[in-house]
Amino acid sequence: MTTQVFLIFRADRKPYWRSTFLQCVLLLSTCVTEASIHQSPASTSFGAKTETRLIRPGHSIGELRIGDTSERALQLLGKPTDDDLYEAPCAPRRIHWYDFTNSKNGVFVYLKNARIFQLKVESPMYATPEGITSDSLLKDVRRYHPQSRAYQLKGSGSKVNGGRDLIYWVDSEKGIAFELRYSYKTRKRLVSYIFVYERGSTFQPEGCVSAPQQWRELKPFTLEVAGNRARKNPGK
Repeated sequence: MTTQVFLIFRADRKPYWRSTFLQCVLLLSTCVTEASIHQSPASTSFGAKTETRLIRPGHSIGELRIGDTSERALQLLGKPTDDDLYEAPCAPRRIHWYDFTNSKNGVFVYLKNARIFQLKVESPMYATPEGITSDSLLKDVRRYHPQSRAYQLKGSGSKVNGGRDLIYWVDSEKGIAFELRYSYKTRKRLVSYIFVYERGSTFQPEGCVSAPQQWRELKPFTLEVAGNRARKNPGK
């Protein structure tokens, strides 16, 4: 590259200087473009996920949008891992794509009247514009969603979520909710799933709460509830 620059500015070869200069500019532009295209979303810096991996509150997860049809979801993400029909009237259909690359549960869509009304994701490949993603620290959620309200899904404790009931921080004004699971290994809560739904609407995980579970509102940013303690061997 140093030799080319020296030849470009030789006064006795002005026509060649112009031609070579344009070629260098085009080559440099091509290299930069290709590097941007091939950059892995998982390796981008905090809060700088590619456009197709953004979680937009009240709107979309990646290219999947609230209001899309199942046909569009299948067109965008391909063959699903699961395609389940539910009898519950609030969520008659769920489609799921597993994130095999990161061994995470991936993307879920929930449909009513053939339209997506709620999206859910657990994958480091997707993040909010501020960089919040699966396993993010709760201080980031609190910082960017200060209007959130807290809820407990009573009766949801199991081995897979650390033996304690799930807690949700819900920002209805923006249309986003964060499921907080308890990690028995680290002994603290982390972001598990991120939900996107229509702004201003009533949120319940996956569209409804089925008995015997109960949906209880707590004080804002509550993390633990009295009597909701993990056992030494959760799930047993």
